[in-house]
Amino acid sequence: MPWFDLKPDEIAELDRPVVGVGGFQSLIRRLQKQVNHATGEIKLSDDDLTNIQHFAFDYEEGGFQNRLLLIFGRALGSQLGREG
Repeated sequence: MPWFDLKPDEIAELDRPVVGVGGFQSLIRRLQKQVNHATGEIKLSDDDLTNIQHFAFDYEEGGFQNRLLLIFGRALGSQLGREG
């Protein structure tokens, strides 16, 4: 599982409160627990990366893409690690 470094503004976006239940909300809550707030490091599994890409690009509404791009766009690139 690769490690990624998040900047304080990216962590702040990740730490924004999550309202509701569902796959995206569960993903964000899990990632909030995985980030080391002291160092900014977060370890992402293959499943985490797949879920990030899925919620960012496979839904047309909900703001998931913008939020995930704000958090991981610098570390993973504009396609969040998804090819093509």
